[in-house]
Amino acid sequence: MLDINETIQETMPRHLYKREFIETDTFEHHRLFGEMVVAVQNNGKGLEQIVFYDPNSIPLGKLLTKSEIIHLQDVSNLIASLNWISLALIVICLLILASIVFYRISMPALKTIIAGTIAIVCALGLVVLIVGAKKLFYWLHTIIFPKNHQWFFYYEESLMSMLMKAPELFGPVSLQLLFFGIVIWVLQLMLIRALIKLV
Repeated sequence: MLDINETIQETMPRHLYKREFIETDTFEHHRLFGEMVVAVQNNGKGLEQIVFYDPNSIPLGKLLTKSEIIHLQDVSNLIASLNWISLALIVICLLILASIVFYRISMPALKTIIAGTIAIVCALGLVVLIVGAKKLFYWLHTIIFPKNHQWFFYYEESLMSMLMKAPELFGPVSLQLLFFGIVIWVLQLMLIRALIKLV
Protein backbone atom coordinates (compact mmCIF):
# COMPACT_ATOMS: atom_id res chain seq x y z
CA MET A 1 0.00 0.00 0.00
CA LEU A 2 2.90 2.36 0.71
CA ASP A 3 4.52 1.58 -2.66
CA ILE A 4 7.90 0.91 -1.05
CA ASN A 5 9.35 -0.58 -4.25
CA GLU A 6 8.67 2.66 -6.13
CA THR A 7 10.47 4.56 -3.37
CA ILE A 8 13.46 2.22 -3.73
CA GLN A 9 13.56 2.69 -7.51
CA GLU A 10 13.41 6.49 -7.15
CA THR A 11 15.97 6.71 -4.34
CA MET A 12 18.63 4.17 -5.34
CA PRO A 13 20.17 6.22 -8.19
CA ARG A 14 20.88 8.94 -5.60
CA HIS A 15 22.12 6.57 -2.89
CA LEU A 16 25.46 7.68 -1.47
CA TYR A 17 26.99 4.34 -0.50
CA LYS A 18 25.47 1.05 -1.64
CA ARG A 19 24.35 1.60 -5.22
CA GLU A 20 24.61 -2.11 -5.99
CA PHE A 21 21.36 -2.51 -4.05
CA ILE A 22 19.57 -1.45 -7.26
CA GLU A 23 20.26 -4.99 -8.53
CA THR A 24 17.96 -6.51 -5.87
CA ASP A 25 14.34 -7.45 -6.57
CA THR A 26 11.04 -7.23 -4.69
CA PHE A 27 11.43 -10.72 -3.22
CA GLU A 28 14.79 -9.70 -1.76
CA HIS A 29 13.32 -6.50 -0.31
CA HIS A 30 10.65 -8.53 1.51
CA ARG A 31 13.26 -11.00 2.76
CA LEU A 32 15.52 -8.22 4.07
CA PHE A 33 12.62 -6.50 5.80
CA GLY A 34 11.75 -9.81 7.45
CA GLU A 35 15.37 -10.39 8.50
CA MET A 36 15.44 -7.00 10.24
CA VAL A 37 12.16 -7.72 12.04
CA VAL A 38 13.37 -11.15 13.22
CA ALA A 39 16.67 -9.71 14.48
CA VAL A 40 14.98 -6.81 16.30
CA GLN A 41 12.56 -9.24 17.98
CA ASN A 42 15.53 -11.46 18.93
CA ASN A 43 17.49 -8.93 21.03
CA GLY A 44 19.29 -7.61 17.94
CA LYS A 45 21.01 -10.93 17.18
CA GLY A 46 21.91 -11.23 13.52
CA LEU A 47 21.70 -7.55 12.55
CA GLU A 48 25.37 -7.42 11.57
CA GLN A 49 25.06 -10.55 9.41
CA ILE A 50 22.22 -9.39 7.13
CA VAL A 51 23.50 -9.51 3.54
CA PHE A 52 21.64 -8.53 0.37
CA TYR A 53 21.79 -10.63 -2.82
CA ASP A 54 21.03 -10.16 -6.50
CA PRO A 55 18.36 -12.36 -8.19
CA ASN A 56 21.06 -15.00 -8.89
CA SER A 57 21.84 -15.30 -5.15
CA ILE A 58 25.20 -13.54 -5.52
CA PRO A 59 25.99 -11.56 -2.33
CA LEU A 60 26.31 -7.82 -2.96
CA GLY A 61 27.12 -6.51 0.51
CA LYS A 62 26.05 -5.97 4.10
CA LEU A 63 22.67 -4.29 4.45
CA LEU A 64 23.22 -2.20 7.58
CA THR A 65 25.77 0.42 8.57
CA LYS A 66 27.13 0.65 12.11
CA SER A 67 24.76 3.55 12.94
CA GLU A 68 21.77 1.56 11.66
CA ILE A 69 22.77 -1.48 13.72
CA ILE A 70 23.06 0.68 16.84
CA HIS A 71 19.63 2.20 16.18
CA LEU A 72 17.96 -1.17 15.56
CA GLN A 73 19.62 -2.50 18.72
CA ASP A 74 18.11 0.46 20.59
CA VAL A 75 14.71 -0.44 19.11
CA SER A 76 15.22 -4.06 20.14
CA ASN A 77 16.07 -2.98 23.70
CA LEU A 78 12.94 -0.81 23.79
CA ILE A 79 10.77 -3.74 22.65
CA ALA A 80 12.32 -5.99 25.30
CA SER A 81 11.52 -3.38 27.99
CA LEU A 82 7.95 -3.02 26.70
CA ASN A 83 7.54 -6.82 26.80
CA TRP A 84 8.46 -6.83 30.52
CA ILE A 85 6.09 -3.92 31.17
CA SER A 86 3.35 -5.86 29.34
CA LEU A 87 3.94 -8.91 31.56
CA ALA A 88 3.76 -6.72 34.67
CA LEU A 89 0.47 -5.21 33.44
CA ILE A 90 -0.96 -8.69 32.81
CA VAL A 91 -0.15 -9.67 36.41
CA ILE A 92 -1.78 -6.44 37.69
CA CYS A 93 -4.88 -7.10 35.56
CA LEU A 94 -5.15 -10.66 36.89
CA LEU A 95 -4.88 -9.36 40.46
CA ILE A 96 -7.62 -6.79 39.78
CA LEU A 97 -9.79 -9.51 38.21
CA ALA A 98 -9.23 -11.76 41.24
CA SER A 99 -10.25 -8.87 43.53
CA ILE A 100 -13.40 -8.24 41.48
CA VAL A 101 -14.37 -11.90 41.77
CA PHE A 102 -13.37 -12.27 45.45
CA TYR A 103 -15.12 -9.10 46.65
CA ARG A 104 -18.00 -9.53 44.19
CA ILE A 105 -17.55 -6.05 42.74
CA SER A 106 -19.96 -5.36 39.91
CA MET A 107 -18.38 -4.17 36.70
CA PRO A 108 -19.75 -1.19 34.77
CA ALA A 109 -21.84 -2.00 31.70
CA LEU A 110 -19.80 -3.05 28.68
CA LYS A 111 -21.22 -0.10 26.71
CA THR A 112 -19.98 2.31 29.40
CA ILE A 113 -16.45 0.86 29.36
CA ILE A 114 -16.27 0.90 25.55
CA ALA A 115 -17.66 4.45 25.35
CA GLY A 116 -15.08 5.63 27.91
CA THR A 117 -12.27 3.95 26.00
CA ILE A 118 -13.39 5.42 22.68
CA ALA A 119 -13.47 8.86 24.31
CA ILE A 120 -9.89 8.43 25.59
CA VAL A 121 -8.64 7.16 22.19
CA CYS A 122 -10.36 10.08 20.41
CA ALA A 123 -8.86 12.57 22.88
CA LEU A 124 -5.38 11.12 22.29
CA GLY A 125 -6.00 11.22 18.53
CA LEU A 126 -6.98 14.88 18.83
CA VAL A 127 -3.74 15.63 20.69
CA VAL A 128 -1.78 13.92 17.89
CA LEU A 129 -3.62 15.98 15.27
CA ILE A 130 -3.06 19.26 17.15
CA VAL A 131 0.62 18.65 17.92
CA GLY A 132 1.29 16.92 14.59
CA ALA A 133 2.09 13.23 14.18
CA LYS A 134 5.53 13.90 12.67
CA LYS A 135 6.51 16.40 15.36
CA LEU A 136 5.32 14.05 18.11
CA PHE A 137 7.10 11.10 16.48
CA TYR A 138 10.42 12.97 16.33
CA TRP A 139 10.04 14.31 19.90
CA LEU A 140 9.45 10.79 21.25
CA HIS A 141 12.64 9.64 19.53
CA THR A 142 14.65 12.32 21.35
CA ILE A 143 13.16 11.15 24.67
CA ILE A 144 13.40 7.38 24.14
CA PHE A 145 16.78 6.86 22.46
CA PRO A 146 20.26 7.79 23.77
CA LYS A 147 21.33 11.33 22.79
CA ASN A 148 24.52 10.24 21.02
CA HIS A 149 22.76 7.55 18.92
CA GLN A 150 21.54 8.44 15.43
CA TRP A 151 17.85 7.70 14.87
CA PHE A 152 17.08 9.82 11.80
CA PHE A 153 18.35 8.51 8.45
CA TYR A 154 17.83 9.91 4.96
CA TYR A 155 16.83 7.37 2.30
CA GLU A 156 19.90 8.34 0.28
CA GLU A 157 22.19 7.15 3.07
CA SER A 158 20.19 4.32 4.62
CA LEU A 159 18.92 1.12 3.05
CA MET A 160 17.14 0.42 6.35
CA SER A 161 14.98 3.58 6.21
CA MET A 162 14.39 3.19 2.50
CA LEU A 163 13.26 -0.45 2.86
CA MET A 164 10.86 0.53 5.66
CA LYS A 165 9.82 3.83 4.05
CA ALA A 166 10.24 5.33 7.49
CA PRO A 167 8.53 7.23 9.04
CA GLU A 168 5.49 6.75 6.76
CA LEU A 169 5.31 3.04 7.64
CA PHE A 170 4.67 3.72 11.33
CA GLY A 171 1.29 5.44 10.81
CA PRO A 172 -0.45 2.41 9.23
CA VAL A 173 1.30 0.05 11.67
CA SER A 174 0.04 2.13 14.63
CA LEU A 175 -3.52 2.11 13.29
CA GLN A 176 -3.41 -1.67 12.80
CA LEU A 177 -2.12 -2.19 16.35
CA LEU A 178 -4.80 0.15 17.73
CA PHE A 179 -7.59 -1.62 15.82
CA PHE A 180 -6.57 -5.16 16.76
CA GLY A 181 -5.77 -4.05 20.32
CA ILE A 182 -9.30 -2.69 20.75
CA VAL A 183 -10.88 -5.83 19.24
CA ILE A 184 -8.88 -8.13 21.54
CA TRP A 185 -9.59 -5.89 24.54
CA VAL A 186 -13.37 -5.90 23.92
CA LEU A 187 -13.32 -9.71 23.57
CA GLN A 188 -11.41 -9.93 26.87
CA LEU A 189 -13.98 -7.72 28.59
CA MET A 190 -16.79 -9.92 27.33
CA LEU A 191 -14.95 -13.03 28.56
CA ILE A 192 -14.29 -11.47 31.98
CA ARG A 193 -17.95 -10.51 32.39
CA ALA A 194 -19.00 -14.06 31.42
CA LEU A 195 -16.52 -15.58 33.92
CA ILE A 196 -17.71 -13.27 36.72
CA LYS A 197 -21.31 -14.38 36.13
CA LEU A 198 -20.25 -18.01 36.39
CA VAL A 199 -18.50 -17.53 39.77
